[in-house]
Amino acid sequence: MLFLFYIRAKFFIYIIMITNKNNKKEDNKKDVMTSKKNKNTNKEEKAKENMKESNVIISSYINDYRLTVSVAESVTAGALSNTICSEPGSSRFFLGGIVAYNMKTQKELLNVDEVYAEENGFANPFTTLIMAKNVTSVFQSRIGLSTTGFSLPMYREKNEKQCELKVNVPYAYVCIYDAKIDYHKIYKIVNTDYKKSDNQKLQRAQMQSKVALECKKIYENYCLKKK
Repeated sequence: MLFLFYIRAKFFIYIIMITNKNNKKEDNKKDVMTSKKNKNTNKEEKAKENMKESNVIISSYINDYRLTVSVAESVTAGALSNTICSEPGSSRFFLGGIVAYNMKTQKELLNVDEVYAEENGFANPFTTLIMAKNVTSVFQSRIGLSTTGFSLPMYREKNEKQCELKVNVPYAYVCIYDAKIDYHKIYKIVNTDYKKSDNQKLQRAQMQSKVALECKKIYENYCLKKK
């Protein structure tokens, strides 16, 4: 009897020891998981703090040198406005834009000479200048940016009302105008990467993006010179 009692007691003690061991393991696992969770939370909080600081620095930097700007777009179809507004704090200097994708809009909103534009293939340096100049009056900005051109090849025969158009390689004119000193400069951008065999919708989007990015660089470089 004593022997059986001894065996039972030993068995219960062994069970208790195993249970305690398992409990300790579970507690350790929970501690590790809690520690990892806390570390991740701390990392996320630090990342958010760094992002806030970075946004403040960027906004401050932008405000330091950017001149007020408005845009008149044709060939870029809104891509330029989107590119300029892609940074935090852009509302400090970007006053607005007009997407004048056809001649009627350009004439009514930007006072473009329809006859001259028609006779000179629509996308030309003078029309581009007029758009950049007049958009500064619309939004009361110091700088005006404008884009005209063809994002894809264009062919059209000449008739009594229309001039001939023969655009084999997409191109664009970009104008920057400074209303304060009545200064302007015009650039021509040619899409030498155009491939007729590729997806045309994609080619158009790439050209619009390319012109918008180049125009933004022109604007930023001008602002830095005037700082």
